[in-house]
Amino acid sequence: MIENGTVTTIFDSSVTANTALWSAGGISLSASRLTITDSVVSNNGAEQDGGGFMNGGSLSRITVSNSTVSDNTAAQGGAIANMFSGEFTLEGTTVVSGNQASGNGGGIYNLGSTLTFHDGCAVTGNIADADTDGSGTGGGIYNEDGNISVAVGTVTGNTPDDIAP
Repeated sequence: MIENGTVTTIFDSSVTANTALWSAGGISLSASRLTITDSVVSNNGAEQDGGGFMNGGSLSRITVSNSTVSDNTAAQGGAIANMFSGEFTLEGTTVVSGNQASGNGGGIYNLGSTLTFHDGCAVTGNIADADTDGSGTGGGIYNEDGNISVAVGTVTGNTPDDIAP
């Protein structure tokens, strides 16, 4: 967990095969800043929010650039849970793909927060409602009371839909 005003940079690294009984299978951020470049966050899992990332709180900012976020699982936000006024930016050639949530947000779950992508990012091939009980939506992105800004990026090929609600 990265917290309490810490500023962290991760470059050319992998965060893989981690699990959490609650949230943040891969990386958890609270009241801090994190920049990840040219890296892979994959095959992580959380019982609740954010298989790959859990970003929460008004002072929390994550920027992921030219990286891959794939094959992560959680109840909400298979790859990313961005919550409670957090800021999450995807840029460059970052790809969010192959992630699954049993509930909402196969790729990204954005709750009351700001999500920005630009410079060619792709959110594709993610699945919400992976347990097929009919309770999940937002295969690519599930946005609840948040702000999303997309400039030169794609959200396509997600199941059951790309962006909800």
